[in-house]
Amino acid sequence: MELAKDGICIIQNKLVKYCNPRLAEMWGGTVEEIQDTPFSNFLHPQALKTVVERYNRRMAGEQIASHYETSLKPRQGGKLEVELNVATLEYLGQDAEIAIIHDITERKQIETAIRESEEKYRTIFESVNDIIVLLDINGMILDVNSRLTEIGGYDRKELIGKNTSELTHVIDEKNMVVVVGNLQKAMSGPGIITYHVEMIKKNREPIDLEINGIPLKKDGRLVGVLAILRDITERKSSTMYIQAHYSIKPLYFNVQM
Repeated sequence: MELAKDGICIIQNKLVKYCNPRLAEMWGGTVEEIQDTPFSNFLHPQALKTVVERYNRRMAGEQIASHYETSLKPRQGGKLEVELNVATLEYLGQDAEIAIIHDITERKQIETAIRESEEKYRTIFESVNDIIVLLDINGMILDVNSRLTEIGGYDRKELIGKNTSELTHVIDEKNMVVVVGNLQKAMSGPGIITYHVEMIKKNREPIDLEINGIPLKKDGRLVGVLAILRDITERKSSTMYIQAHYSIKPLYFNVQM
């Protein structure tokens, strides 16, 4: 107990009767300052009610969760996130509670950073005007933004988890050959692949798409492809109309010196 890497304490009659050096270190003081003081002194105000209630119920003989997360109040202030493993025992002839306290502050900070990063990513992912599709190295769709529903009429659940080659109701066989070929190029090439295909909307109307396939790498290793799909139906129609109805001739100037 003295050499343990986790904090350990024995609580009896709501007082800390034993405290190991690691717990004193986590709190920011000495073992002597902690022993024979109310354990509630070391709880963060947000955790005080829950932890005291659990202690009282456990000492009354109730079978309640022995493993849970809570927070302590370090001597210098702030909050120390911890994981508790608690059990009852007899100590010096009386009932007591022993708690093993594992510091999870760093893990919680990492979890918070990841959650905030995911929220930021999701906000950007959903706010873009183009369809965005995230695929793994096997061509399976991992995620699609809501623009797919707005433009194509398909629900995200209809596509996520499906392999690209399965979606012949979205991309016909002729266009699928182009999609699969360029997906393989994006997987093997160093840069962005740009190409045009026709997609079939859920109401069976065709739309023209410009697709940019961007290889995604992690630690130098390919992990997938980010595909950005832009609806160019109107732009393509306008171009074809201009080509069909107008001819652009070069201008010649006769310059006399």
